[in-house]
Amino acid sequence: MAAIELLLQAPKGGHIYNLCAPRHPARGLFYPQMARELGLPPPVFSDSPDGGQGKIVDGNRICNELGFEYQYPDPLVIPME
Repeated sequence: MAAIELLLQAPKGGHIYNLCAPRHPARGLFYPQMARELGLPPPVFSDSPDGGQGKIVDGNRICNELGFEYQYPDPLVIPME
């Protein structure tokens, strides 16, 4: 919500911002940890042609251009409530 409020107050520039945590853990770290915290079995990933690298979305542009600060910049430390 904070990012949306900031964008509504900013001058119109036609920019597109990816709103995602700037720190990007590997799926092999993130999903098993979240599964454990939720009491679920960890996922099993199949081998992929790219070696499991996938694509990383960069959420830093809004920080660099508008001074936005993510409440939780690292998905591995988001408190489970």
